[in-house]
Amino acid sequence: MGLTDYDLSGMDPKSAKEYVMAVLVTYKQTKKKIESLYQEKGLWENRMHLAEQKGAFDLREEAGKRVKELEQEIGKLESEAAGYRKEVDLLQGQLRFVRSGTEPSLEAEQLLAELSLLVGEEDKTAKEFKEFEAQAALEALKNRLKEEDK
Repeated sequence: MGLTDYDLSGMDPKSAKEYVMAVLVTYKQTKKKIESLYQEKGLWENRMHLAEQKGAFDLREEAGKRVKELEQEIGKLESEAAGYRKEVDLLQGQLRFVRSGTEPSLEAEQLLAELSLLVGEEDKTAKEFKEFEAQAALEALKNRLKEEDK
C-alpha cells in the first residue's frame, strides 16, 4: 500500500466514513479470527501433550503439524492486522480533513468518536506502568554504574 491509499481528500464525507468503517470492520474481524486461532492452537497443543502422555506418537506428530499450521496462519493474520491498524490510524487523521461543502464535517468528529469506541481507548494505566518501570530500570542502572565507579 502506498500513501495514496490513505488519501480521503477526494471523497465526500459519507464515502469516507464508509471506507474507514469498512477498514475498521476488517481489522476487527481479523483480530477476532486471530483470537479464535489462538484458542484452537491451545486445544491442539493439549491434544499433542495428551497423545505424548499416552504413547500415541503418531497422533502427537499429527497434532504437532496442526499446531505449526495454526502458528503460520496466526503469524500471517497478525501481520495483516498490523497493516489494517496502521491504515485505520492514518485514515483517522485523514478523516479530520474531510469537508462537507465549505464547513468541516461534523460527521467526521462523530465518526472519530465511533471509531474510538470500536477500537477502544488507549490503556493509560498500562502506559503509566511502563513509564514507571522504565524509570525504575533507569534508576537501577544509574545506581549500578555509581557502584562500579567506586
